[in-house]
Amino acid sequence: MAPEIIKPYVVYHLKRDQLEEMDRGVDPSSQEVVKLYRGLFSGAPRTSRGDMKEIVLAASAERMKRKCFAALELFRLGFYEKVCSVDADCAHRVLEMTTDINQLWYTKKNKKIEIYVSKPRSTVHYDMIFRFGKPFLNMPIGFINLEEKRFETGIV
Repeated sequence: MAPEIIKPYVVYHLKRDQLEEMDRGVDPSSQEVVKLYRGLFSGAPRTSRGDMKEIVLAASAERMKRKCFAALELFRLGFYEKVCSVDADCAHRVLEMTTDINQLWYTKKNKKIEIYVSKPRSTVHYDMIFRFGKPFLNMPIGFINLEEKRFETGIV
């Protein structure tokens, strides 16, 4: 039996504190970034006509498109910080390894994690995990494949 292949993952954390501060401010130059940030969290549909099933499908597709665009644009603009690289079998394991459970995750001696920042927080919703360079957005109910603009149904 061949040894199991370990998949490389890179974790990026959304710079929440900086974005929340911008959201509270009144600086007109940050309005576009704030709009993107709010677009990550917004679930409100932007359609109001037609048959209900069609409205729900359109709203869902529009929300997904908006979240994907917002996440990728915030990444492009530097509002995600590269936190660590992880050797793991799947993204769910990456989450387990980069979340504080009974102790700060980054204080555990783990040769499978290479940390790039001094005191990272836990990996949470709206953070990104790249697998072989392909971006996935961590969501409360799984991962969004940002390139394909859909929830990932398989193992990430």
